[in-house]
Amino acid sequence: MQRLDDWEKRLIALANEWRTRPYVYGISDCGCFAQAAIEAVTGVALLSDVERPRGWLSAAKFMIAHGWDSVEDMATELLGAPVEPSLSGPGDIVSFSEGGESHLAVRVGSVALSPSGKGLIVVAAGSWRRAWKVG
Repeated sequence: MQRLDDWEKRLIALANEWRTRPYVYGISDCGCFAQAAIEAVTGVALLSDVERPRGWLSAAKFMIAHGWDSVEDMATELLGAPVEPSLSGPGDIVSFSEGGESHLAVRVGSVALSPSGKGLIVVAAGSWRRAWKVG
């Protein structure tokens, strides 16, 4: 995957589009946001032919069926080996832990964004556990 020439503009537009979307499994969850961000940055639609799980239990079954213990395992399989978060840059994917679960976020500047019940939240760099380069 390579980054598109206008990836920054496309990523900003995506963040603005998702700014107030509430978290809904299979529609606007952290995996969906990461997938949309990767497509905005590279033009590549990962897992485009896969039906997205529509609930917590369906998401767990989906992960188990693919042999992934976490969204971090999924990111590693799709994007390659993780790097230290300090080596990531805008447009890359980072993970963080909240409520005992791993979540994905998209780096924008010195922070990252991830879906929540009230729209996108800011995830500070000190919370990032792993990162994956995009493009």
